[in-house]
Amino acid sequence: MTSNFASWASRGSQFFYILKKKLLNKAKYAAINFHPSPPKYRGMGCLNFALYNNEKNYGTTVHLMSTKIDYGKIIDVQRFKLLKRFSVETLLEKTHKQMLRQAIKIVNLLSKDHTNLNKLIQKSKNEKWTKKITTREDLDQLYNINKNISHASLLKKIKACYIHNSFRPYLMHRKYKFVLINPYYEKISKNQKVGERIVNFLKKQTIFFRIKYRKLY
Repeated sequence: MTSNFASWASRGSQFFYILKKKLLNKAKYAAINFHPSPPKYRGMGCLNFALYNNEKNYGTTVHLMSTKIDYGKIIDVQRFKLLKRFSVETLLEKTHKQMLRQAIKIVNLLSKDHTNLNKLIQKSKNEKWTKKITTREDLDQLYNINKNISHASLLKKIKACYIHNSFRPYLMHRKYKFVLINPYYEKISKNQKVGERIVNFLKKQTIFFRIKYRKLY
């Protein structure tokens, strides 16, 4: 951006900082955030919850920054179809590419004429933020697998949470944490109860890796 604007790009809704008003006010015209989610999702794990909720569309949002989390007047929203085949990794890639195109568009418009900012805000006046802000605890609960989970819910959690060599669903058993290593490694008989299948996963340790329990946050 030019020196008259300050910009901030979120990273996959996994990390965020709340900037103080004093810092935000240093921008001559506006402090702008590029949020990797449509206004329906605020806070942590937006992408994960969108996948879990089987949303038909996803997208990215540009908005004025404030001292509240993912809040402020909306400048622009770009949406795209959330295909059933999308995993966390493919949706992240799609979202980041969309954010880049959106950032280039907004930067060019504001660089040409800073009054375009108000025009964009007016154009997006019907876009509204959701009230709910998902927290780190909400995201952790999404990753946590209950041993009595249904087969359908288990598959949904794997799709919404599994990232190879990164974030993975887990199950707590006594004082041990079992993390999903490979959700496609072994076929399990359908006539077994889901709880029994998970316990068998733990015993065989072909699907889950056993580590000592530690407090996550």
